[in-house]
Amino acid sequence: MLGGGYYLYMMSFLAPGMLWGLLLLAVPVIIHLFSFRRFKTVYFPDIRFLKQVREESATRNRLKQWLILAARMLAVFFLVMAFAQPFLPGAEKAVTGSSHAVSVYVDNSFSMEAEHDGLSLLEAARQQARAVVNAYGLDDRFQILSNTPDALSQQWLSKEEALDVIGLIETGPEVQTISEVTVQQFNMLRRAGDAEPAAFLISDFQRSTTDAISDTSYAVTCIHLGSRSVANLAVDSAWWESPVQVNGEQSTLLYQVTNYGDEDRKNMGVTLRIDGQVKGVETIDVRGGETIRDSISFLVQGTGWQELELSVEDYPVNFDDRLYLSFRPVTRVRVTEIGFGSTDRILPGIFSNALFSFASVPAGNIDYNRLADNDLIILHELDDLSSGLQSSLEKALRAGTSLLLIPGSTMNLQAVNSFLAPMGAVALEPFSGKRQASSVNLQHAIFDGVFDRVPKNLALPFQQNGWAIKPSVRSDGESVISFADGTPMVYSMPAGSGTLYLLGTPLDQAHTDLPGQGAIFVPMIYRMALLSKGYQIPYLIAGREQWVSLAANGSAAEETVATVSGNGEEFIAAVRQLQDHTEISLYPYAREAGFYKVSADSVSKVIALNADRRESQLECLSVNELKELGNDRLAVLEGSERFVADSVLRLRDGRQLWKICVILALLALASEILLLRFLPV
Repeated sequence: MLGGGYYLYMMSFLAPGMLWGLLLLAVPVIIHLFSFRRFKTVYFPDIRFLKQVREESATRNRLKQWLILAARMLAVFFLVMAFAQPFLPGAEKAVTGSSHAVSVYVDNSFSMEAEHDGLSLLEAARQQARAVVNAYGLDDRFQILSNTPDALSQQWLSKEEALDVIGLIETGPEVQTISEVTVQQFNMLRRAGDAEPAAFLISDFQRSTTDAISDTSYAVTCIHLGSRSVANLAVDSAWWESPVQVNGEQSTLLYQVTNYGDEDRKNMGVTLRIDGQVKGVETIDVRGGETIRDSISFLVQGTGWQELELSVEDYPVNFDDRLYLSFRPVTRVRVTEIGFGSTDRILPGIFSNALFSFASVPAGNIDYNRLADNDLIILHELDDLSSGLQSSLEKALRAGTSLLLIPGSTMNLQAVNSFLAPMGAVALEPFSGKRQASSVNLQHAIFDGVFDRVPKNLALPFQQNGWAIKPSVRSDGESVISFADGTPMVYSMPAGSGTLYLLGTPLDQAHTDLPGQGAIFVPMIYRMALLSKGYQIPYLIAGREQWVSLAANGSAAEETVATVSGNGEEFIAAVRQLQDHTEISLYPYAREAGFYKVSADSVSKVIALNADRRESQLECLSVNELKELGNDRLAVLEGSERFVADSVLRLRDGRQLWKICVILALLALASEILLLRFLPV
């Protein structure tokens, strides 16, 4: 099937000089006008009886001669045209004798593992790609492109090299949209010089990755590998209910499952495994085309990195049946309270759990060199900030420590704002009066999962005098608790590699009743401490360049070498050293879903990798849908390799007409013979 933007223009000739042969059309005319036959005179005694017969024969003879003349002229005409090699140019009118620059994209995403007519779609794509390349000449140049990044994909190849590269293409985790692919093709074709450009896309054209091509700089030919609809059940994603998993406590994992087929799937088992051991099993029902969200809970046990696998059983597509996550349970949170005034038992009571290592020290007895060893530092009733303390706190924030600043009533405002200024667009101002908090930000990580909604009888704290927090429009922080006018009572913002929490009021009863609001204050302080351990990315997506922190505490050496092992592979990861921490990337070496162990100096971690779920939706666009999605420079082909090769020739050189001319010339000669033999005179 050939459709879309395949348009025919004025007929052209590969050998226009042969058209001079049309002068030979005069030969049949001359033969017709001048008769070279010799007549023999026959005498009759009386011809009056033959007059009527002679007139009828003359009329029939003239008709026969005109028909013979037309047949002869047509035979000469079509014979000359055959030698001139006429053709109807295609979408890209080629210049006679010019070379071609051909860009061929072969889709090698996981969806190409599906079979169609007893052949994998990837093998079918390779065969079609070979047919396209073989349709061109030895002097033409080729770009062979797939989803997998490759240095050869940015080079022009010879015909032989292109065929070799096509044979090496295998499925991979990378996924690209059609528009992203054509951007790469067009960039390459712009470097082709005077060569005639051609772009081909060979794919199953999944609905999830096929988008419109807005750039019409070049004509594009889509080779469609056949529509199909395959039932598929996929574990799309999973995330923690709580951002921190604590050793010895129950943890809840939320997950999403989608049924991409039309049939309902009932009693499907969802299995949770940790380090290979089954920790939970749930049963779900998913209607056709439906997406559901559910949860599964388990008891967190052990220390160190743990490998979690969430799976369903599905056939025949199974690359998305398993979702891998890695996490490291929190076993000890180090909290130090620096007291600038009279201390009380509010904070020590919150951190009395064995999970916390809590210390309270007076402001005059601070070990500056050990501040960065803490997970959370609390400046309680802050009075003043010396230059030495400011420097140590800034160093701790860069190392990943979080800081909770609780102001005192007689605070040195200039020193505190001087400390806050470099962190980004927030300051404190004096406040006098009384106001009532009006809202709690349940979307903030501190309260995420604590309340489904704010209880109607939940009392919100007030503030009497103290300080007002003034974020600017440039601030990237967010309010935790707010007043009616939107001013924050409790504010959080990133600082270095850690987080800065800022209260606008001292905690004594003269200024606020916040400590007495146990439903708010206790979980807020508790979660601040837990979140100070840092958010752990549960998994990465294979085929994407993603960077993850290796050493948020700055313990990695400046010249870090990160060795990665997993799925039978071992390689050295890409490393970049930022100001506050070290980051690594597994791309493009880690290509299979699973777990990868990273070792660098004294730092180690486990990274989970999953296949891109955009491939889970296996529904493909039909040929007609693909045509409608394209522009007027898009052609769509579907068929065997032979048909595709012939169609490529037509698209390249246009429709060749010389064979038709030969056939018509033979028909004209045959008609002359029939006229001479069977039409009586």
